[in-house]
Amino acid sequence: CSGVDSMVPGSDCDGFTYYDYADDGMDAVTGRQLRVVTLAPSVTETVAAVGGIDLIVGCDLYSDHPQEIQDRKDDGTITVIGGYTDPNFEWIVKLEPDIVFCDGGTGQHVTMADKLRKAGIDCVVLSEAVDISAMYDNLWISASALGFSENANSVIGALSKTIKDV
Repeated sequence: CSGVDSMVPGSDCDGFTYYDYADDGMDAVTGRQLRVVTLAPSVTETVAAVGGIDLIVGCDLYSDHPQEIQDRKDDGTITVIGGYTDPNFEWIVKLEPDIVFCDGGTGQHVTMADKLRKAGIDCVVLSEAVDISAMYDNLWISASALGFSENANSVIGALSKTIKDV
């Protein structure tokens, strides 16, 4: 951009900004470790890839990668909040998440994000990852929302190198 006056804050696929939620996995307001809920397998993997696996307290029924997600679901550390197309609002709210990550390619998630925001819960709606560029954007947005921007650079760099090598 040409200067501070023309800067535009980053926004998710729903048009909401995602900065200032956290710093290094800690809530920017309370200073406590973030509590995160993810509503889709791709979203869970994205959050895990940028270093947020220890922050996830709830996810959809079908999230099972990396293996640690399934292990944590099995031992009760991560609560299942419903299916991919039918996340349960009450279960999500009961977990008291700081951020809920949604899939913008799924109408139910966009609707859920709106409902959760009205209940005072921050949401990040990721783009439908139909190409590599969208995947990189989602990695950056997730990492930034969690306060792990440095992780985004290394993860995106490693993926880019792998793709170029292939």
